[in-house]
Amino acid sequence: MKTLTFFGCVVLSYALLVVLAMAAPTGVHVTIYDSAFTEIVKSTQPVVTTLLEATPIPDITGTTDTPIGTIAYTLSVIKFVSIDLGEILITDVTNGISLGSSGASGHITLDWHYKCTTCFIRFSDRGSADVTFDLSVALDTIITASKGEPVLTVDSDAVELSNFNIELHGGASWLYQVFVNIFTHQIKEAVEKNLESSLAHAINDQGNAVLATAPLLVQLDPWVDLYYGMTANPIFDPSHLTSFHAGSFVSKAQPTVTCPESSSPLPESINFDMLQVFFSQYVANCAGYIYTRANVLHHTVTQVNLPANFPVQMNTTYFKQLIPTLYQSYPNEAMTIYVYAETPPISVFNESGAFVWGSFFLNVSVVGSSSRQVFTLLMDVSTQVDIAVAAGNLTGKVSFVNLALSQVSSTIGVIDVSQLDSVVGFGIQDIMLPWINKLFGIGIPIPIVDGVKVVDAEVTYANGYIGYTTNFTFTPPTWE
Repeated sequence: MKTLTFFGCVVLSYALLVVLAMAAPTGVHVTIYDSAFTEIVKSTQPVVTTLLEATPIPDITGTTDTPIGTIAYTLSVIKFVSIDLGEILITDVTNGISLGSSGASGHITLDWHYKCTTCFIRFSDRGSADVTFDLSVALDTIITASKGEPVLTVDSDAVELSNFNIELHGGASWLYQVFVNIFTHQIKEAVEKNLESSLAHAINDQGNAVLATAPLLVQLDPWVDLYYGMTANPIFDPSHLTSFHAGSFVSKAQPTVTCPESSSPLPESINFDMLQVFFSQYVANCAGYIYTRANVLHHTVTQVNLPANFPVQMNTTYFKQLIPTLYQSYPNEAMTIYVYAETPPISVFNESGAFVWGSFFLNVSVVGSSSRQVFTLLMDVSTQVDIAVAAGNLTGKVSFVNLALSQVSSTIGVIDVSQLDSVVGFGIQDIMLPWINKLFGIGIPIPIVDGVKVVDAEVTYANGYIGYTTNFTFTPPTWE
């Protein structure tokens, strides 16, 4: 197991996010406040300490002239004993994410060896050393969108060591100051160079590998996927960054079909919570459009698939009093109802909540020696969806459905549809609502990197969008 780099985690808090939901136009805004980065810094400081202490420093060799001749030396087994990062600060979020350290220090040990082959008397010696120093780190990163994916790049990084204190163990005392001067320069250069390389490598490689774990494409069901893609580069503000994501659903059978409705304006933020995600009503309408085009919004009702103890029987005898001409024309015959939508349901978000309107046709057939369609009804429905958050998903629940029935066509004359309200109501209450709430209960995933635990998440309704705002705690993830 390899532990995620601290600075990678900090910049990668960007990946917390994420409900990035899908293809242009922009349907989702994701905003992260500097308080989120501060939480990442606080939580991952022990991780970076371990990482930096494991940074390999190659052996150092060289020569130097002394009053007695040229000495060749080797510094080997250079290891960090400890690093104290002090306080890591988010210094700026204006053009990217900038980090800096305050009060950091370090301690390394090493072995040394030297020999003089040009001296009048050839000699050599060896020993060890403890080196303590102050440490400062400055790191600037940028985030861009490439083919819908977030890409992290180190724009600049600098590690600087100062205030060296070198304690030599062994060796001739008269060479002490010569060695100190040599070792200070060589150690400083080697440690700075290797730490800078380690940080850049960690963010460019590990960082983007972690971002890739937040999938661009979420497989929701056998028919439709939810695509998470950035539609533009993020905007940076002194206190937060905002990224822009499509809000599109994609048909597996027709992946090139796009949603026609344009997105409504979305805010960058509505409070100071660490993470804020805003869903345009375009996202819900895109879902309705794609599910309709994918021919998912249909269902055939027969006696076999009715719930146990369902009060309505799929036989013309049951409808003898409700639709007399049906029984007269087809006495004691089995029935089926094919329910389908020709047009997508429409969703509207406003300050009062989330509302959905839809129209469904009900083709009623009898099944005797042969199947015949007898009449068709139009069912207009409307409902309010209660949005909540559960297990990292944005979920919904429908408690009631308003409906209006009208006759479209009939081979048995005019039908009094008012007599059928209770029958259809049973179907909605016992069949439709449980099915809808099962799907809505699973909800739409809000992808976030491992280690994020939301705290006090809230859902806010506004004109044209739904807002999801939350604080969080963070435990550094690990990866293979």
